[in-house]
Amino acid sequence: MKARGLPFAGCLAALAIVCGLVAPTAATAAKAPLSKPYSLKMTPAAVPSGSQATISATYKNLTSQQQLGSANLMAPTGFTVTSAQITGFSFAPAPSGAGATVQSNVVKLRGLSIPPGGSVTVSMTVTTPCTASGGEWTSIVKQANDFNGQPGNDLTLDPSQSSTTTTTTGGCRLSFTTQPKDVQVGSTITGIAGNPAGPPVAVTVLDGAGVATTAAIDVTVGLGTAPSGAMLVGTKTVTSFNGVASFGTLSVTKPGTYALVATSPHATSATSDSFKAHDVLVPCLNNEFCTATAATSGTVSKTPYTNTFKVDAPPNPDGVVNDSGMLAVSYNSGPSPSCSTYAPVSPDHEVILGPNRLKTVTSTIAKPLLDARRRSASSLRTCLVAPYQFSVGLASANGGKAQPIPDVDGDGLEDYVGILPQCQGSNVAMADPPCQVSAGTDAQGNGIVVYLLRADPRDPAARH
Repeated sequence: MKARGLPFAGCLAALAIVCGLVAPTAATAAKAPLSKPYSLKMTPAAVPSGSQATISATYKNLTSQQQLGSANLMAPTGFTVTSAQITGFSFAPAPSGAGATVQSNVVKLRGLSIPPGGSVTVSMTVTTPCTASGGEWTSIVKQANDFNGQPGNDLTLDPSQSSTTTTTTGGCRLSFTTQPKDVQVGSTITGIAGNPAGPPVAVTVLDGAGVATTAAIDVTVGLGTAPSGAMLVGTKTVTSFNGVASFGTLSVTKPGTYALVATSPHATSATSDSFKAHDVLVPCLNNEFCTATAATSGTVSKTPYTNTFKVDAPPNPDGVVNDSGMLAVSYNSGPSPSCSTYAPVSPDHEVILGPNRLKTVTSTIAKPLLDARRRSASSLRTCLVAPYQFSVGLASANGGKAQPIPDVDGDGLEDYVGILPQCQGSNVAMADPPCQVSAGTDAQGNGIVVYLLRADPRDPAARH
């Protein structure tokens, strides 16, 4: 039996048909053109972080026949559009019904009637995020002027002719624009020393260009430098308004040197200038007498005690030099004085700061302390640390002068330590302070030490 087969020519024809099904032609290999294309260009390409910026969007109709009638423009994450307006068309006359509105962070463009080849530009006021990053604008564009119609009514973005990214640069940072000033423990910290009614501590959120941002950002303040065990009290997290976070209820719980730290999840942190908290802080007006008293309590041999010290600061006798300032007194603020030739009775030390006047200090050392140490009040001396040189009352290897020591309180000044000498005579003006006037007892058996400090605003500390 003879085998059947296709004729040779028929085989070639069949192969040609098969090959035509699987091999693309040059025309089919080329990229298919976009259906109803448009372009979108956002300018500028970069704006400062955390700023209120003007950003423009330009739509161009790239179709050959259809109009571009309406669009919804969506902002990138973190960007907030607050206003929008159409600023120009590339053709005339401009459509009378065209308009731009903002709703739920979407810019709605209606009644555009843009012919093929035409364009429109809309200008927007935008609040940018504080982070340095890039954001992509997205859009839905339709032929219809009223944003109606099925998806087939949509135009298609041509990425090759578009730029839809806005980059934020610089990042936000915090800055203390009202610095904390010296304060009395428990009183409100403000921008004026010793004045709880002064301007509140303020932190400004600066954008990437160093300008106050309008964004509402949470700012938190806490303690940076602080004495051991101290706490910051008050409202510590505030939302900025027009770029400023104001803290009007802050106070601290212990005397000492402090600095505040401001932080935010959206901005670089900032540290305030240092300031001091005092047990008592009073203003001394020019040529007027002022005084301040501090107290502290403790227990010795299971017996409670209370120590006090009072500082009197009369006006300078010449009445000419301005001697106004703040008189600050505290117990146990900063390092305690230590004199190698004297064993103190009290565990507490006194700190006095300003003003530039001669000061008389009267210290009360509680009787339980004298009893516990088995000491008489007449043995009480004053061990002084001061940021200036002074004469001492006991033999010294430093030629009768206080011993220089490294800066103990962090004020950048060399310190000196020694036992105060007895004042010379009863005339205070001729006493050559610092010096000790007397040591004795009151009617209750408490030790009473009186000593003088020279006219100097810097902060000595004393222990008895």
